[in-house]
Amino acid sequence: TQACTLDQPPFRAADASWLTPTLQRHGVPAVQVDFWTEAAWWAQAGIDAVVLGPGDISAAHAPDESVAIDDLLWFTSLLVGVLNAPR
Repeated sequence: TQACTLDQPPFRAADASWLTPTLQRHGVPAVQVDFWTEAAWWAQAGIDAVVLGPGDISAAHAPDESVAIDDLLWFTSLLVGVLNAPR
């Protein structure tokens, strides 16, 4: 039996207040995530990162993972808003 422990620092987003209006327009609350993500490595390297995605996180990375088409369309609109947000 082997054990593998991943002990990584938590992800802490940089100041992303420039995203607030875009997130609000799309009904997305800015929240701290309760799971580890590779975005922590980007942040640790001094590169700003945010975690966004379609669907329900409780269904992510599961054997029957799926995302509704409406969620993908919503997410596409959100990404366009993020890319066009003034900084």
